[in-house]
Amino acid sequence: MSEKQDVGLSATFIYAGVLMYPVGMAFGQSFNLIYVEPLRWIYTDWKAKCLRTFLGTILVVGLWGLMMWIYMKSNGNMARFVWGTLLPCGFLSYLVFGLWPLVCSKIGLINNQSQELLVASIKSKIASHNE
Repeated sequence: MSEKQDVGLSATFIYAGVLMYPVGMAFGQSFNLIYVEPLRWIYTDWKAKCLRTFLGTILVVGLWGLMMWIYMKSNGNMARFVWGTLLPCGFLSYLVFGLWPLVCSKIGLINNQSQELLVASIKSKIASHNE
């Protein structure tokens, strides 16, 4: 056989950890929708979008680096799984899709208009464009 076969405990841990990414994403998004309206997130000034992207990237890369450092120092298989796969996939996806939009809302990096005003503004732009 020329192909590498991933079987055993470590492969199971890796594949199970990767499944945590959509789980963290789904729970984060459902948590986030209570506090941050989607149109306010989308219709934000491009400068604020760039700033929140830059700050979010620094946060995620820093936390991922910390987790990888702990992963390298870990001895047991379970600790290596938690710090190397489970937390980076599960927690970081929850952070990006759930907690980070809430933080951006609190520090003013999303549009501060209500969603109803945004919808009215979008409708008026579409109506004026169609005329």
